[in-house]
Amino acid sequence: MEERRQTCPRIATTIKIAFQDSGAPVNSYILNLSSNGIFIKTDTPAPVDSKLSLCFHLPGDLEPVNIEGRVVWIKQTANAFPSGMGIEFTEMSPMHRERIQAFVESRI
Repeated sequence: MEERRQTCPRIATTIKIAFQDSGAPVNSYILNLSSNGIFIKTDTPAPVDSKLSLCFHLPGDLEPVNIEGRVVWIKQTANAFPSGMGIEFTEMSPMHRERIQAFVESRI
């Protein structure tokens, strides 16, 4: 995973996202984004290895991005840094991957 993170550019952002595991959808924010995954700000992260359904809109796009992901790490802090979870994309269409990659590259 670490090697993959180094080869995929990552950008800081504040994109609204809805995610869901087996419960009700939760709304939050993506704080960073790459073509392989995201960090979601949340005080109640899902356990590592949880599968999530993700839905968000890239700025300027009308069509939502619907992706499946897996929680690969969680961060729970009591200080100024946000708590949240790192998500690896597991299932996505080639079109969504291209849209995300183009968005990230345009912001670097």
